[in-house]
Amino acid sequence: MSFNKRLIRFIIFITVVLSGLSAGVSLSHVLEIPGKHSLSVSEFLKVHHTFYGGYAIFGAVAWLYCSLAGVLTGILSFRTIRQLAASAFIGGGGFIICLLIYALFLTHYNELIAGWHKEAPDNWQTIRSHWELIHTILFVISTISFAAFINAYKKFIAIRIVHVAH
Repeated sequence: MSFNKRLIRFIIFITVVLSGLSAGVSLSHVLEIPGKHSLSVSEFLKVHHTFYGGYAIFGAVAWLYCSLAGVLTGILSFRTIRQLAASAFIGGGGFIICLLIYALFLTHYNELIAGWHKEAPDNWQTIRSHWELIHTILFVISTISFAAFINAYKKFIAIRIVHVAH
């Protein structure tokens, strides 16, 4: 197996793992929604300020890696394995969209909520709902991207099996 194909296999494997973890983190936000709706403003702020810093760091790093890996894999495989390249571009493109949503929308809400300590504005539940909607959208996009990367890896394995069989 050539260096290029080994590199593609390694990148796709790591990307499948990271994109799966990323989709899982997004899913955790979605699954928290019903429980968060039962929290008072002080309980919500305590939970939010305690747990969400790590989420943002992991999410941004994983999305950046998956974006770059998807584009790199697409470029490396474009001439030889076009179906793999298409899946990699879709996966990478999805995570680029996640990064844009994060930068353009989610950071605004994170900064707003980070500024609330003991008190929140009267419309805090509306702001929380927008924050949750953004996370739900990110979950859908990251899950589609994860599926695209799984498909890319599946294509790579299928092509490799066919190549080895001949």
